[in-house]
Amino acid sequence: MVSPPGEDLKVGFDGSLNLEFHGARITSDAGLLAYRDLDETLGLFALASRVLNETRTGRNIQHDMRALLRQSVYSRLGGYEDVNDADRLSIDPAIRAITWKLKEHKNAASANTMGLFETEMLGNEENLRGLEKINGGWVQKGMKRTAHRRIILDMDSSESPVHGEQEGSAYNGHFGCSCYHPLFCLNQFGDCEGAMLRPGNVHSAERWKELLAMINPVNHARYPEAIATYKVEPYVVSADVYALSPHTGRGGWTWYTGSAGWMYRLIVESLLGLRLEVDKLHVAPCLPVDWEAFKVHYRYRETLYHIDVLQTREDKGGASVTVDGVERHDKTIPLIDDRQEHSVEVRIPGSRTAPL
Repeated sequence: MVSPPGEDLKVGFDGSLNLEFHGARITSDAGLLAYRDLDETLGLFALASRVLNETRTGRNIQHDMRALLRQSVYSRLGGYEDVNDADRLSIDPAIRAITWKLKEHKNAASANTMGLFETEMLGNEENLRGLEKINGGWVQKGMKRTAHRRIILDMDSSESPVHGEQEGSAYNGHFGCSCYHPLFCLNQFGDCEGAMLRPGNVHSAERWKELLAMINPVNHARYPEAIATYKVEPYVVSADVYALSPHTGRGGWTWYTGSAGWMYRLIVESLLGLRLEVDKLHVAPCLPVDWEAFKVHYRYRETLYHIDVLQTREDKGGASVTVDGVERHDKTIPLIDDRQEHSVEVRIPGSRTAPL
């Protein structure tokens, strides 16, 4: 099978067959164009030009920040996990159309350019704040198009596998790989309200309190100066909190979400772990490793339960529950309205390592 460069490929077993390469004119990622149409309807990437800082100083800049960010995001949507495929994608007509290069008869960004963009250009402090602003702006634009008037928050961790020995990465026995162990706060539509990058070997609950504090409206109104900055009600959750000047720290779209009650349920039920089941109270908290204890005063009708939850450093044994000095083998707190005060102690084994 021999053919001069630039010509059709001849096959030796049948002279009537010609093989032609049309890789620059056809694509297997045409589905990304539907995302592109939705993206342009919502104007998602218009914000990138305003909040991302151009760090390059040369005159021969071929790809602006908006096009690079779009190529980075759409590559992940197409299932390409890193920039290793960027050279091949740079001639793909779908990616070229998405990055506004097809009509100019030019290619999208190369692997070298995308690597520089993702590791250096986006890595400076100003552009990291810009990415936070873009994320909040996208959630806000999506929420404007929905009829829902409340938001449900879900906090969960996941793995981000690495290849090599990146700083902060570590082997995680639960996920079975070397990775980072980021923490996410998502709404009921799957939109990311907040995220925190963590080392790979931390416990799933590590630093949840910090992430929750970022979106808890009470923390933005603890003193007059903070109230003057936040400018919205401290008893409903904002759809976004601005991260860039001149409105840094200002909340937005508060009554649109109306979700202070759901925030309260997230704290009490998912983090402190209190769950009511008819006339029994279950306690299964998800605590940060540096929390040694917390106390809850729980009122059941006319009866008050004082509940001390202790996180121990014992390696053996499970959780234990005692009510008025008597251990409960079913590990629940029976609720009886006898108008007396009851003392409850819950002991939870703690851990400083990722689950195995």
